[in-house]
Amino acid sequence: MVMALNKRIKRVFLENKAQYIGSIVLIILSTYAFTLMNQFALNFGRLVDEFQTEYLQEDAAFTTESEIDDLPALESAADALIEEGLTFDVTLAGGQTVRLFSQNDKINIPAILEGTGLSSSGQLLLGQYFATADDYEIGDQIQILDRTFTVVGFMTRPNFIYPVQSESDLLPQPTFRTAVISQEDFAAFDQATPFYAVKFNNADQNPLARSIQFRELLSSRGLNIIQWTDI
Repeated sequence: MVMALNKRIKRVFLENKAQYIGSIVLIILSTYAFTLMNQFALNFGRLVDEFQTEYLQEDAAFTTESEIDDLPALESAADALIEEGLTFDVTLAGGQTVRLFSQNDKINIPAILEGTGLSSSGQLLLGQYFATADDYEIGDQIQILDRTFTVVGFMTRPNFIYPVQSESDLLPQPTFRTAVISQEDFAAFDQATPFYAVKFNNADQNPLARSIQFRELLSSRGLNIIQWTDI
């Protein structure tokens, strides 16, 4: 009876071997995919932590109806770092939409992945996706409106780890790029939009709660918020 049972098991296996082999392959692939996703999550978490601490990723970004006159006084009152930046979008000859940012010194400091940072006028940092998608190399030149810039480095901005064009986008647009130029070079363009980035000093407190308090502080000083984005 044992021999008959063994033969039956063998026969059933041979008759359904494709299903069994498929199941085994599926288990192996699922385990491999889970391992990769787990490793990616760990690496991404470390990357986010590094951007928050070393490159000072903003807690929020906002624009106001009028310019903030005394940033140091507002920083003191809010117990936070606040930095004004400039940005605008420009379309290149190849159809790419490039969002230009001014160089930051206190918040959202670009992480240089290759090359060097900005050291003089006429230089430009490309977002890593920009450089990869369009095959740019260090030393290449890019025409932006009536100015020519030399690529000196590839970077990632802490607030643009995942470069989407608008908050409603789930995936990056294939023609959307980011780049950074100096404050001096931004002065040559008249269409720049000012904005502010804020980084709260006490990391132990809930940043969303701090955002609410900070918005109330802005309102108490007569500063009307046009746009607000929490990170």
